[in-house]
Amino acid sequence: MKNFFSPKTVPVLISAVFLVLIWVNTHSTTIPLGAVSRTGPENEVQPVSLSKLAPQRPTHNYAFSAFLAAPSMDTNDDNDDLYFVGTRLMIYQLLHDPATRTNNSYPFVVLVTEDVVPSKRERLQKDGAIVLVVEKLSLEWAGTRKAWKDVLTKLRLFELYQYDKVLFLDSDTLITRRMDGIFNDSAAQLQQNKGDHSPEKSPEDEGPQPATYLFAGNAGSGGFDHAYPPPKGNNLNAGCMVFRPAKDLFEYYLHLAQLKDRFPGRTPEQSLWSYAHRRDGNMPWTQLHYDWNVNWATWNDSLHGIASLHSKFWELDHDPKLRDFAMSIKWKMEGYWEGVDATKYAS
Repeated sequence: MKNFFSPKTVPVLISAVFLVLIWVNTHSTTIPLGAVSRTGPENEVQPVSLSKLAPQRPTHNYAFSAFLAAPSMDTNDDNDDLYFVGTRLMIYQLLHDPATRTNNSYPFVVLVTEDVVPSKRERLQKDGAIVLVVEKLSLEWAGTRKAWKDVLTKLRLFELYQYDKVLFLDSDTLITRRMDGIFNDSAAQLQQNKGDHSPEKSPEDEGPQPATYLFAGNAGSGGFDHAYPPPKGNNLNAGCMVFRPAKDLFEYYLHLAQLKDRFPGRTPEQSLWSYAHRRDGNMPWTQLHYDWNVNWATWNDSLHGIASLHSKFWELDHDPKLRDFAMSIKWKMEGYWEGVDATKYAS
């Protein structure tokens, strides 16, 4: 009998297996590979028209998003930048993994600062993200502190005016189930400014407040030993938030950012949002259901069905089960893209 596994047939079999795996992963419609469109002034990056790219128009004008800055120290290998790897994991989970990918063709937008190397930008585009290079925001009173410039540049997420709602997730987040439904959460709806024009609620030097806004988030869980459900609190954690990009809101944030000592600066962008949307102010942030996201995440949170776990996959030795779950996602992603590349070379 002829040897079925001859040297000539093995490569063909491997390619066939990869084709089957990719068919399973892509059988339902997903968004196409991302791209950057450069028009106008040099280095100005314009969002790509989703109507031209998407094989199927999203059911709503919503998007997932992340933010990536260059690491504080240069790395020899792109994969040494763990926030870059974490961003790739989220793209894979929300766009490609059959267990967690969007059912509504929602795009994934990644804002990157100008110092993120081209190889990382290109990889994120190949992964399926729309990559937008943005200029850093600078504050005179903040000096030259890179960390401040980087994180305050997250405010540019609110310039994504082409979307009605955007979900932002920190890059150290693991997905356990589909996130599409978060846009329908009762907290993720347009809110009215309370209209209190007193000096305490609407200081004159802060500029005009928007008449309407959408800013939904979560309070921090307090530590790894948190209860389920996590306690509600007043302290915003900006690792997961749903918002409506709007010019008046973005300009309001910029006005606040120029006011030195107006908000504590340990985590500048989170502190600014916490102040702008303080619970006793005119535009209080609204609480997403606790099953959408938790920080200080543990394996126990995944057993309760929490959809996204804010926990660095590279710092999970304290929780072996969650660490193993994170690594399984990483290996699954790597295998998926190895399969994609193998079929390209085979063809």
